[in-house]
Amino acid sequence: MQVIAPENDHHVSVPLQTGAPAPYVGDLTVHHVPGSHWVVSQRPALIAGLVREFVAAKVSA
Repeated sequence: MQVIAPENDHHVSVPLQTGAPAPYVGDLTVHHVPGSHWVVSQRPALIAGLVREFVAAKVSA
């Protein structure tokens, strides 16, 4: 599982974003990124690149 955690999300804190799934996932990948709650629409190329890299790593494993 991958968590892309925007550092300036005023709705969901970084510790909550990264800590909530941790007990349920054996292999957690976390990326802290600059941005707010709307980072997907603010920085789509960054998010797409992280997703692309994560999927490629899982497919080749």
